[in-house]
Amino acid sequence: MIPGILQLSDCIDRCQKNHTCRALNFETGLCVLLTTAANDQTTVLTPSQYPVFTIFAQKICLNENYQKCANKGWSFERVLGFELKDKDLRKIQLTNRFACMQACLSEREFICRSVNYDPDTGDCTLSDMDRGSINPTHDLKMRTFGPSSSGSIEYIENNCIEGLYKLFKILKKNPNLKMSNNKC
Repeated sequence: MIPGILQLSDCIDRCQKNHTCRALNFETGLCVLLTTAANDQTTVLTPSQYPVFTIFAQKICLNENYQKCANKGWSFERVLGFELKDKDLRKIQLTNRFACMQACLSEREFICRSVNYDPDTGDCTLSDMDRGSINPTHDLKMRTFGPSSSGSIEYIENNCIEGLYKLFKILKKNPNLKMSNNKC
């Protein structure tokens, strides 16, 4: 337990530098390094009993395209019980969440920004959209991102994408700078 750490990035940095740290729990002002990880046992994770901002993070091993994630604090962000609806470009059957995340990193046809993974069925859907790239005026109204229909789906967002890709994509579609500025 490391009290007095106010930034999540500092807590992650401590875990990355500690070879016995497999996961961490961060509550504002308190960083707890853990020697075990939750892996696919989501039932061992429970909401904090205290009214504070809490984040659980764990180390994962990536087989391919690791270089995309090398300078990131974390590779993926997972939101249990939520999904990005009607934005899937590819659906595949996989045995676990990590295989689904790996499929996202390995995707060659499009930039995979997020996946929905259903541990009950093994359905892994890949999307070129994420919470930050959906259309706020249309998709929020249509509840494109929200609680999952089955309750078991996990929304997983890829954090290994280069930040300027969104701007590049907009400029490519709209060569007129004024038009592009209106989209950002």
